[in-house]
Amino acid sequence: MSSQLRIVTLSGASAATLKGRLRLNPSGFVPSVIERIGSYFSAIAGGIHTGRLTIATGAVSASGTVTFSSIVATDTVTIGATVFTGSDSSSGTAQFRTGGTDTTAAASLAAVINANTTTNKMVTATSALGVVTVTAQVPGLIGNFFPIAISAHGSVSGSGLLTSGTEDANVVVYNGI
Repeated sequence: MSSQLRIVTLSGASAATLKGRLRLNPSGFVPSVIERIGSYFSAIAGGIHTGRLTIATGAVSASGTVTFSSIVATDTVTIGATVFTGSDSSSGTAQFRTGGTDTTAAASLAAVINANTTTNKMVTATSALGVVTVTAQVPGLIGNFFPIAISAHGSVSGSGLLTSGTEDANVVVYNGI
């Protein structure tokens, strides 16, 4: 788990308005987005836009593990609300290859989780020796509520939720609401 810096701004503006102010393209950030975010925060601090800037330092992302134990085709792993199904000949965005060893199956599942357009917005996955580690993309306590499960031939850490996400003290930098 790594410590991260999270900057949160609360604003009465809609998502579309904020995207317009930051001039984001439909697929996300553009190369000069850091400058645009800085300008936007300066505009809040200068009273041009209303908002509240909060910096959270030291927030840690929640994580959990799925450990395979002789995984077979038709076994399922659920990440959030997305069910991934084992297959000897994987195809599709919600299937992972189970043929071979638990280590290769874990690598296949991690790759499918990272490529899936639903789960890759919420978590990242890595694998080693038959174990898939799932880490929340957003640091803090919120990740502790993210479910993981396996149907058979393995186990998940904890009580079926990502764990160990922590917050640090939030510092309100500016409150111009």
